[in-house]
Amino acid sequence: MKLLKDPIQFNEKRPNSKRTLIKSVLTTNEWETINKYADLPVEAKADVEKVIADYQFQKSIKKETTRPNQVKEELKRLTDIAKELKNGLYHPISPDLIYTLGSVDMEDGPYAQATYVGQFNDIRKQAGTLFSLLQKASRKVKAKQPGADTTCVDQLIRALDDILYRYTNKGVNRGKKAKHYIEKVMAVTDPKIGNGSIHEALVKLAQTRPSRV
Repeated sequence: MKLLKDPIQFNEKRPNSKRTLIKSVLTTNEWETINKYADLPVEAKADVEKVIADYQFQKSIKKETTRPNQVKEELKRLTDIAKELKNGLYHPISPDLIYTLGSVDMEDGPYAQATYVGQFNDIRKQAGTLFSLLQKASRKVKAKQPGADTTCVDQLIRALDDILYRYTNKGVNRGKKAKHYIEKVMAVTDPKIGNGSIHEALVKLAQTRPSRV
């Protein structure tokens, strides 16, 4: 998709408010690839381009959020570090070494060595607790969960469904052809959106779309 350099300025209903919409144009190959699964007339191309441009604008003004798969990856990284730390601390360590390390910050005395050993054991426990906490958190995050920001995706798919119904009298469903139509548009519009987000949006569409008679 080619993005033209000249932005279109237009006012919203709120006074003294402006927003910029990036005009987008589908290439011939992109349109043909999309339309292979939609059978839309050529005049529908402008409508598809409009909803794509609106999606891109909405995404550009939304605060970037972390997707669940990114959270899971970060939790895995931290869990691996915590596991290595826990296992390392539970290797046998001589009390004399612990005493030497602790003597920098604590005064010497008859009970100093026992105090250092006690503190070290507390640190060991804390490392184990940290590892357990991260491990549980990692299990709770679903890797296949849709992206954090699904509102724009939902709106785009609903708009594409309206376009398809307006021109062909057939709406988007979870059949292969209609799904490919949505996937091809999303591949051009936002390649970061995975099939999981698309699937969830199609399910929402099927559940909330008004009956068409």
